[in-house]
Amino acid sequence: YQFHMPFFFFASGIFIKEHYLSRPGSFIAKRIRRLWVPYFVWNMVFLCIHNTLFHIGAYPPEVGLINGIVDYIKKTIRIVFFAYQAFLIAQIWFICALFWGGVIFCLMAFIVKQLISGKKDEETKGQGKGNRWAEVAVLLAISVILFFVGINISLPPDFFISQGLVAVLFLCFGYIYGRCYERIPYNLVFGLVSLVIVVICSFINPATDMYSRNYGYPVIFLIAAMAGI
Repeated sequence: YQFHMPFFFFASGIFIKEHYLSRPGSFIAKRIRRLWVPYFVWNMVFLCIHNTLFHIGAYPPEVGLINGIVDYIKKTIRIVFFAYQAFLIAQIWFICALFWGGVIFCLMAFIVKQLISGKKDEETKGQGKGNRWAEVAVLLAISVILFFVGINISLPPDFFISQGLVAVLFLCFGYIYGRCYERIPYNLVFGLVSLVIVVICSFINPATDMYSRNYGYPVIFLIAAMAGI
């Protein structure tokens, strides 16, 4: 739990294509197809057979039955907005966090790009690259702020938006790494040091869990996550 979920978001950030940052609408549409549609379909499947699974003992008593069409409609609406996960597939909560984190990062990167490089690119008719270092610095700064906002501010828990805000930082790191990984040398000593850092952090901050928003010491959690990545 020290770094496996941060690594998942980091890996997702590596595969964010550059052109999506200039067309956030296309990125959001792709996320809906790739994340929301499977999430909706599978939750609806389990919603439809919920009572059957309960009667055969697949669900514990505390889960209970779905009573009537109104209850089904309410849960369907919650599924549409990433606010309901069927008991047997509750582990797919990370899809919600990945969706919100990806959308927030893409919109944030689009705005930063327009503010910093948009005017220059327009003046040079798209031939200038703009100030990439400034873009990266601003993206990292905003991502760090969102990281601590997601940790310290309690948004509606069922939507996993808080976890999405935390994920933005790891998506940002992954996005940056995906553009410069060829220039980053592999170093065995660095890898061993990172392993030691993860072990030490696991003793200092053992109970970390993004699902339940239990981060212990947020700075230690961040250090362990980056060392593990």
